[in-house]
Amino acid sequence: MLKNRYDVLCLGQTPWSLMHAIVLRSLGQDVLVVDDPRWATEAPGTRWLTMLETMALRDLGERYGIGALRDLDPCLRAANLRVSTPRTSWASGDSVRDNLTEWMRKLSFLNTPVLQAARASGEDALKADLQRACTDYLAWLRSPPVRQRARPAWDSTAASWINEFHHLCLAEHSAPYEGPEIPALTQLLTAFASALGSEVKYRFGAHELWPLVLRMLSPVVEKDHRWMEHELARELTARGGQTKLAGVHSWQFYRGHVEAALLDSYEGVVCHGRLLLHGFPPDGDALQCSFAQPLFMGLRFVAGDINPDPFEASARPIVVGFTSSPQLGTDIPAGVGEAEGPQGRLIVLAREVPGGRPEFARDAALTHAQSFMAPVLPGPAWSAARFQGRWGRWIEDLDTSGEARRPFDHHARRTVRVLDRDAREELAGVEFAGPLRPRHLGLLGFVTDLHVGRA
Repeated sequence: MLKNRYDVLCLGQTPWSLMHAIVLRSLGQDVLVVDDPRWATEAPGTRWLTMLETMALRDLGERYGIGALRDLDPCLRAANLRVSTPRTSWASGDSVRDNLTEWMRKLSFLNTPVLQAARASGEDALKADLQRACTDYLAWLRSPPVRQRARPAWDSTAASWINEFHHLCLAEHSAPYEGPEIPALTQLLTAFASALGSEVKYRFGAHELWPLVLRMLSPVVEKDHRWMEHELARELTARGGQTKLAGVHSWQFYRGHVEAALLDSYEGVVCHGRLLLHGFPPDGDALQCSFAQPLFMGLRFVAGDINPDPFEASARPIVVGFTSSPQLGTDIPAGVGEAEGPQGRLIVLAREVPGGRPEFARDAALTHAQSFMAPVLPGPAWSAARFQGRWGRWIEDLDTSGEARRPFDHHARRTVRVLDRDAREELAGVEFAGPLRPRHLGLLGFVTDLHVGRA
């Protein structure tokens, strides 16, 4: 039975909203998670994880005694990541050594004596070095000096070969652009970030490249969304929190404040102190979100019998991030493909415009994307693929390289205004939450916020 009032109402049931609710409950808050299917959208960039994210999740589980996070193994399985451009491609392996070898094979500037010696040292040593680097980076990210003020990039304590890898990538990426072709590394980094994150980025400063380098060297795993959601919901309930499968019929406003939700269940009106939106408002809802940065919607297309490579039949799930030099910075900058066995899904990122609907951009997006999809994803006749509407949103990070070199607050949050759709006035008592909220580091920033109590 639901209460009449909660300290916090989390709208949209995902693993991330449930983690948020468990942390709030641990801090003594009465919490209700409303599982309205229209809001419970899994954010892009949260299905595929690397060592950095899994270690952060396990640390969060240890801090708050969350069993489903302390023992993540049942909800993870090995996956393959591929990042592709018409001229260069890269594929992840099962080990740190596999990934280092592949980067050195595809990018000649990485073939230095230090990295060659590291590759020869064996997997056990490389994995231990990467684990130590991730542990040290996460401890630094959660430290009070970083939380309280803007800081320069991580003063790395990593092994010499990891420092060398970062230094070489930063020098290559920061080199003056001479055109006409954008350097291969920059294209690959954009494809990598779009596939494993919720942002579209074209420039990476030293502070942003460090976590990306740790992820580039790590094997990739797929998160079982349903298993994790089920286990976290069970733990929230055991702690006295509540979940409710119900739709939100309408909202009650008073003087620009969201006072309560009217559920389409017999409980009716539920009042709250804070309302946290863990998904984007559906079309037609009274609440609307306004981001300062441009957004991209993922236009989803589905095709079967995908062959040949890179979507060959495989026992493992595959994610492919792809782009091309002419597409970077345009209204259709990148795409993400996902496949398991012979079936595949293609997500083309298209800039979102006010009043635009996914159907309006469908034909143009697929036609425009052919120029870089054909060399990267050979085989399927994507023009005949079935359109399945919008899936997720990506946000464009427009920081210039000069801005990226300045110290910044790793835990700064994006300014997202929640508006009354009709009056177009900002509302109080409601916040946009989830992995897109942190200004930096996406999912990693979100988990770090929870770990340090910024819930």
